[in-house]
Amino acid sequence: MLAVVVAVCAAMLVTFLPLTEYNSKGEPREAVVALSMLESGNWILPVNNGGDIAYKPPLFHWAVALCSLPQGYVSEATSRLPSALSLTVIIGVMFWFYSKRRDMPTAFLAAMLTLTSFEVYRSGVNCRVDMLLTMFIVMAMMFLYRWMERGCRGIPLWAVLSMSGAVLTKGPVGIILPCGVAGVFLLLRGKKALSSISMLFLSAILALILPLCWYLAAYRQGGDEFLALVYEENVLRLLGKMSYESHVHNAFYNFQTLAVGWLPWALLPLASLFFLRREHFVAARRFFGKPNGWLGRMRKMEPLELYTWTAFVIVVVFYCIPKSKRSVYLLPAYPFMAWLLAEWFMRIARWRPLAAKIFSGTLAALSLLLCISCMVLQFHPVAPGCFHGRHAWQNQQLFSALQDIGFTPYAVLLMLVPAAAGVYVIVKLARGSSPGTATPANITEAPAARNLHRLSLIPVMAIYVCLYGLVLPAIQNVKSDRPLADEIRRTLPVDQLYSYVEEPMMHFFGTNFYLGDRIRQFEKSSPRKGYLMIADRDRNAFFARHWDYEFTEVNRTRHPATELKQVIYFYKFTRR
Repeated sequence: MLAVVVAVCAAMLVTFLPLTEYNSKGEPREAVVALSMLESGNWILPVNNGGDIAYKPPLFHWAVALCSLPQGYVSEATSRLPSALSLTVIIGVMFWFYSKRRDMPTAFLAAMLTLTSFEVYRSGVNCRVDMLLTMFIVMAMMFLYRWMERGCRGIPLWAVLSMSGAVLTKGPVGIILPCGVAGVFLLLRGKKALSSISMLFLSAILALILPLCWYLAAYRQGGDEFLALVYEENVLRLLGKMSYESHVHNAFYNFQTLAVGWLPWALLPLASLFFLRREHFVAARRFFGKPNGWLGRMRKMEPLELYTWTAFVIVVVFYCIPKSKRSVYLLPAYPFMAWLLAEWFMRIARWRPLAAKIFSGTLAALSLLLCISCMVLQFHPVAPGCFHGRHAWQNQQLFSALQDIGFTPYAVLLMLVPAAAGVYVIVKLARGSSPGTATPANITEAPAARNLHRLSLIPVMAIYVCLYGLVLPAIQNVKSDRPLADEIRRTLPVDQLYSYVEEPMMHFFGTNFYLGDRIRQFEKSSPRKGYLMIADRDRNAFFARHWDYEFTEVNRTRHPATELKQVIYFYKFTRR
């Protein structure tokens, strides 16, 4: 069964990696670090984007570079492959962890819910460090639980190695979270807490050994500039005092992103509440009824259930502390929340199969709607001239891309996948037993109710196949900077191209990647002559500051472009 889970994950993730070009700043910002590693041979602290050092430790970039070595260059597919493989490992380890301790059907459902949640799948096909970090953190948490199961004897070596990998991916959070979860769990259980926590502390120290080797090597190359960056990324980010804007949100943001990130599965618990009777809430009332007895009731919980809840809550609460918040920070909570959702789904399929049937039928209808929408758009029902206003050009480009997919064999096949899934699920639901309230006596006699959780997975997976195999590449490739890079390569001497961006830590990431990391920063280079790439709103202040240069406009983009979403100007310059 584990092989089936891994195969499904790999097929769902790896297949679509090369289809979408970079269309935002995040992916090329990470990919260009691996590109500079391969070109310079410096795998410790390579300089990229015309003079910057990487903002994060190098393990993810090492993985991208290693995946790119066979073909000799970094591409969209090879840069995203570490994230896809990391998610596959997460789901495989998660299935192994829970199936060994609970039943296999629920473990399988939890694994598939994790794969098909919006935030997790999106992160699994992106070139970002967060999925690799999540893999190491989740593995460390599960290895620490196995260590605690065995009486906290010895050093949890696999957990130590996992935490080391996490620190080498994104810093000390890779130790804080796993040890924090394990420490709170030990305190809640109250068994050998002090001696076990001291061993946990020793494990955290040991997990720092490998990362410190890199930090020392990087300091020898980067000096005070490297230390300042480490301080800003790990301390000032926590305090919300960074030198550049970095996703400042309140604590409510985390709960909002969890609700969105868990689509479509977040809708099931909400919808099922309307179908439950009073007796179904008895357990919840007993637990939350008397707050002064919570600790005792938590200690009486089954250990695996308590650890799952502890991991989920600690991750969410921890990321409520920093002022800088992003949806991907919560990824380590998703596997544990998936188990809780899977258990709820299984209960709903037994208690109220009608609710599960309605939910599965709704997903099937959405998959049919996706197929119909894609086909209708190919008959060009939206006229290009109907868009007006500030974003008219962007909307026109988007709909033109969708309407130009066409009826190629590949496109037709992917359009029909959600249709076939929707029809199959609707037929299966129609042939199932009449809905009602299942009892322990008739659960095993109601195949439709028993398999409702599996039926719901089919249209969701089909929707992802159509979206990531056909629809999203068409939409997102419109926003790619590859055409701009190709135009620059044809018209300008790339080895004399410089850039300026007023916003700190911001560059023309996509364009620079597609130009092979050839754009240098103007103010760090102080060149005598060459060509300048600059956004519209940055021009006046820049020209006033650099009065000792003569600038002559040679080109500009027709529409807002690059990550700055502005018209980009190109100037030939010489020092006076």
